[in-house]
Amino acid sequence: MSNSTVCGTLVAIWCVMIFPAMAQNGGGLEKAKSQASEHFQKGEWGQAAIGYAELVKSEPGFRQGWFRLGFAEHSLGNFSEAATAYQRAIALGAPPIAQYNLACAFARLGKADSALDMLDQSLNAGFTQQASLESDPDFASLLNNSRFKELNQRLLRSIFPCKYDPRYRQFDFWIGEWEVFNPAGQKVGTNSVQQILGDCVLLENWTSATGSMGKSFNTFNSSTGKWQQTWVDDKGTVLELAGTLNGNILTFEATVHDTAGVATQHRLSFTSIAPNTVRQFWEQSTDGGATWSVAFDGKYVRKGE
Repeated sequence: MSNSTVCGTLVAIWCVMIFPAMAQNGGGLEKAKSQASEHFQKGEWGQAAIGYAELVKSEPGFRQGWFRLGFAEHSLGNFSEAATAYQRAIALGAPPIAQYNLACAFARLGKADSALDMLDQSLNAGFTQQASLESDPDFASLLNNSRFKELNQRLLRSIFPCKYDPRYRQFDFWIGEWEVFNPAGQKVGTNSVQQILGDCVLLENWTSATGSMGKSFNTFNSSTGKWQQTWVDDKGTVLELAGTLNGNILTFEATVHDTAGVATQHRLSFTSIAPNTVRQFWEQSTDGGATWSVAFDGKYVRKGE
């Protein structure tokens, strides 16, 4: 069960308490809503359930009241009552979280098909507030259900689209902790390349042997169909490059103009040589590509290898 970003269900003991009588004037109604909300926020599920039950009797179109009544009843282990309240909230246009929680209630009631149907509806409606269906204890009875597993994969793909898109995985060979050597075998620096932002971006953290530092952000741009790299360093250098994969080589290119208008072409290639070895080769041209000079040639060796 999910309430905003809260996952799982805490089952409490029902405590019978008398909720203050509902006043008929507007001020009294707002006070009753405030009291019910306070109980709800504190996790006082018995008092919250009584309060919201009274409120929805007085105001049947109170969508949030029906949802919170369902959540309170669910937290108390009253899954049938919770399902009824969630269904009323859904009928009033509640967001996909209500459908998800109704699926949780159905699962607790042993209604597997109804739970799976409602999960399907919640995902179709855009529910993404649960990191994984398998982590919700309400679905413990469905963990081995093949349809449940398929729905879980759908959720994961919607939450982490880059992780499951093979185009974003083309540069994964560069991920890791590296020592970098020049062609003469001298260590010229270290590099830490990390996956960030839901595996959509590779963050490079470069430190040279002399102490200079730089970083780059690397991602596949689905709108252009190309990789893009943004490099910045402690000397004020900024490079924006676009690249494509050809076999085991990802090549970035860019043209930069200086303040005098002189153009410099950059060609930066990363080659996956072996699981623990990568070559980074950076060339520059100031004559339109007629000739190229080497700006950097580094052999990456994974630390510990």
